[in-house]
This record gives sequence, structure tokens and C-alpha cells, in this order.
Amino acid sequence: MVFDDDLQRQVYEFVEHHGAVTESELIRSTRLETDDTQSKPARSGAYTHEVVPAPGEIRAAVESLVSRRYLTDTGDRIRLALSAPPRTVECESGTVTLRPVEEGDRRALLETMRSVARDGSYVVAASLADRVEADSAVVRTRGDRSRICFVATLDERDNGGQTTRDNRGEAPATDDESTVVGWFHLEAPSHPAQSHTASVTVGVDPAVRRQGLGSALLEYGQAWATEQGFRKLGQGVPATNDGAIEFLEAHGWEREGERRDQYRIDEAFVDELLLATCLD
Repeated sequence: MVFDDDLQRQVYEFVEHHGAVTESELIRSTRLETDDTQSKPARSGAYTHEVVPAPGEIRAAVESLVSRRYLTDTGDRIRLALSAPPRTVECESGTVTLRPVEEGDRRALLETMRSVARDGSYVVAASLADRVEADSAVVRTRGDRSRICFVATLDERDNGGQTTRDNRGEAPATDDESTVVGWFHLEAPSHPAQSHTASVTVGVDPAVRRQGLGSALLEYGQAWATEQGFRKLGQGVPATNDGAIEFLEAHGWEREGERRDQYRIDEAFVDELLLATCLD
């Protein structure tokens, strides 16, 4: 990722840290350090002081970052850009949209992850939910590990006007008229020796399983990963999670090994099975 100047870098890092921001927030928060060449304290070299960029300079930085597809600007919010067009899937429960996660999905995403992990068989989902909740942004594209996430949202207005909440109780809702029913999460190390690999998790709300949404999410996420140059995806699951293992193997994933006693579930030690797939 290349920036023309410190202002562009600060704008990008501010958006990444907060997830979604307004231009007014950028203007209030952005400060640059500059050398003061006019006056110097005695017995010292140059020192720096803060400069407040003009609103026009910040607008120009945003526009440049948008043109490079680093950010997106919808007019009301500025967010990190993920080059993945939404995809619509028709299933028994209604119309589902697969798309990049937004900061407004955070609460609903966490609830869905914890719903999937509730029976104890998908402990990776519970751990992931804790990490996402603790972080200031759902998506990370810089740092030690990059984190990308896509969600499946079900239109609540389907089913003859009856909302998804009516059918499924207190479903996790996003900021719009939709419900998060699944996710595809990808985490990639930044070290060059491993930058072609990533770890993934896929989950679907138990209430809408067996409708092809898991397959759709996996295909959607793998297509994005292929376009981004990833060559290998992996996932570790408890050896007792037959459903997850069968699902991945049905989609061409292969067993690569196992780690003994990696989990403790219901007071019993459980091995972790390592599965992976190589992308075209």
C-alpha cells in the first residue's frame, strides 16, 4: 500500500482504526507534524509542531484514496474498500445478499458467531467473536495480521411481509432492514514468507442451514481470495465437528494433519484437524 504523503497515510489509518467515519470527524481529528524552521530553541536542533490540514486538503486526500480503491465514500461515511461486488442468493428463507462487512454489522455479526458457537462444537467461532469485539474495527488491512470479513444478510421483508424476526425470534439485525445469517472470515499474516496463505472460518445461523448459504459464502470468499493473489487457505476444526469436516471436504478441502488435545470441550480433550485448499 503506497501513500503520497503523511496526510493520506493518517486519513487511511484513522478510517481503518474507526471502521466508518464522517468527513467532519476526519477534519476534527487529523493533525500533521511539521518541522519548525522559523524558530529553534537554544542549544537544540529543529523541533516539530502540529498543523491542522485544511478541509480541502483532507477532501483531496480522501478522493485520492478512493480513486486507488483504498477507501469508499458513500457521502455520509468513509470506509475501507473491499473489491467484492455484492451477490444475491435465493434460498428457502428468502433473498440473501453476500457482501463485505460494514461497521454497522458488528453487533449482528457477533451475535451470529456466538449463536453458531453455542453448542460448543465450533470453538473457533467463539474465539473469533471475542477478538472482533475487542478490536476497534471489524476489518483490518494492515499490521501483523489482516482481517477481512464478508457477511450473508437476509432481507427481513421477505416471506410475504412477515419479518425474519417474526419467524426466528430475536434475530441479529444490521443497521438496515436485514439480518446477518452467516459470515466468511479471512485472516492473513503479513510476513512475506506466509503472505500467500490465510486462515478462514465460515459460519451460518442454525435457523437457516441446509439451504446452500454455507457453500455460497465459501465460494464467494474463495473467489475474492483468489483475485487478491492468495494461493492457500486453511482452517483448523475440532475432530469431533463432523459437520464442518464433511462440509469442507465436500468442497475439495483436504486433511493436512492434526494437533493432539488442542481443545478441551465438555471437560474432554479433543484433537484439532487441519484442513486446507489450494486456490487456482
